[in-house]
Amino acid sequence: MKTSDTSTNRYKENPSQTTQILWYLKEGNTLNPLQALDMFGCFRLGARIWDIRDMGINVKTTLITTSTGKVVAEYQLQKSYIQTKMDFNN
Repeated sequence: MKTSDTSTNRYKENPSQTTQILWYLKEGNTLNPLQALDMFGCFRLGARIWDIRDMGINVKTTLITTSTGKVVAEYQLQKSYIQTKMDFNN
């Protein structure tokens, strides 16, 4: 069994779905519920987006029509937010 240093690294090794989704969106990607299920095992993308918005982050929602004719939400961060965060991190 590992020592207590494991607990400090656990967040980095096993980030929450919300964190994984936020990282993905910060890269400038869009995300819809089917992609979220496939990529992150997330069945409730809308709830994770709510969590991100609750952090004060502006997430844009666009309704798109899939190839099967279903209308679903697609999410992305505002480009100004992504650019600001990228400038800050560099």
